[in-house]
Amino acid sequence: KLNILFLNKLNLLFLNKKIIYDNNFDMDIICRKTQCKFNDNYTCRAENININENIICKSFELDSNKPLLDKSKNIFNKTPEYSSHRPSRFANIKCQARCLFNNNCECEANGITVNCIKNKPYCITFLKK
Repeated sequence: KLNILFLNKLNLLFLNKKIIYDNNFDMDIICRKTQCKFNDNYTCRAENININENIICKSFELDSNKPLLDKSKNIFNKTPEYSSHRPSRFANIKCQARCLFNNNCECEANGITVNCIKNKPYCITFLKK
């Protein structure tokens, strides 16, 4: 009897046609740009996430009705509310950056984090190729 191991495109490890390892565990799509219309308590809900060559999230859309992120010294006095996570395997993440996770303009990272740096939405998951 021949045991065949292979890893398919979805990162599932098969042994004789049975899944024995699933690398598609759910990682979050985290965003600290709390004034973005797609931000739901630090979870991005955009249908498509586009990161440009300068690692800036171009999907960001300002919603001035949302509160600013608390950056005061009192930030640690109250635990922030987080939304349920969004599985990255169901996200459509396009990337133009020269990043280790960029495969033909598709992001292959298990999850991404967009942080507010100099008031811009930077992808901090970026790893230079």
